[in-house]
Amino acid sequence: MKHESPKEAIVEVVALIAFLVAAAIAITTGNALPLLLVLGVLGLAAIYLLIALRAQIRNSQRRLEERLTTLHEKQRTERKAERRALAKVSEGAQDAARRAHKSAAESSARVRVVSERLDAWIGTAQRADHARSVQIRATGQKVVNETIAALQVHQASGDALAPLPPFGGWALDATSLVKLLHLLRTERPALVVECGSGSSTVVIAQTIREWGGRVIALDHLEEFASASAALITSAGLDEVADVRHAPLTEVEVEGQTLSWYDPAQVEDLHDIELLVVDGPPAATGPDARYPALPILADRLTSSVTVVVDDIEREAERRAVSRWQERWPQLQRSSANSTDSTWVLKAMS
Repeated sequence: MKHESPKEAIVEVVALIAFLVAAAIAITTGNALPLLLVLGVLGLAAIYLLIALRAQIRNSQRRLEERLTTLHEKQRTERKAERRALAKVSEGAQDAARRAHKSAAESSARVRVVSERLDAWIGTAQRADHARSVQIRATGQKVVNETIAALQVHQASGDALAPLPPFGGWALDATSLVKLLHLLRTERPALVVECGSGSSTVVIAQTIREWGGRVIALDHLEEFASASAALITSAGLDEVADVRHAPLTEVEVEGQTLSWYDPAQVEDLHDIELLVVDGPPAATGPDARYPALPILADRLTSSVTVVVDDIEREAERRAVSRWQERWPQLQRSSANSTDSTWVLKAMS
């Protein structure tokens, strides 16, 4: 038996020795009193030992409880530490997940922006390429048409036609001249007034000479007027065509002060059957060509035909619109109109 204290072991040994001595005395003398005393002492010793044993058991239980408590505390501490660690890991994982999601979203947004820009760039490039292709085809077709038209102009005008400057540019293009030739031969006007002068003046004069017509051309620049007059002379058309230098001057038109040819150069003209509006140039001022009809209105026949060049420009379209508001009888004739020239016919 293991004792927790040496004191308890001494008590047991002494009690055992006392019991043995008392037993020997009782046997030797035949007197049982010493034995009874010893037994009494042994009983007290047993009580003492029992009390000590109970105290020992309580102490052992207390120490065991303390150890269990310490173990439980340690486990709780470890669990708290584990939960904190897991929480940190989870929080870190969540932060990492949030950062990854944000990064993915930003990357997706950047990819989407780049994709949209790329699509837009590709679309723009495709549209530009298509526009260039259309323009190239249109330009090529126009060159072919103008070449054919120029040959038709020369053929229709006869062999006596003098060498002409190139068609187009400031002058009527060849396609419009072909339409104009057809219009001249259809309507056979006696008097044509042309705002502007050049190769078209020669073609008009060459054509209307067939029926004794006349053409009066106005030009605001003396050098151009002289050059056109020289062409007329070289073609032998002086009796048919008259190129007049008409400097630009301020004119009052419907409450506006505009710039147009000097009205004094048209005071002798009456019964104009065909009016060709191909000047003054747009650079000379706003609504440069609008004054033609207001100033010449009283000198036009009731069935006049008006040919307007450069109709693709906004100013010319605006002028035609204003003319038609004031003179509703002016109607566009699609038969002899082109992309650059409109023909207006006064309808009775």
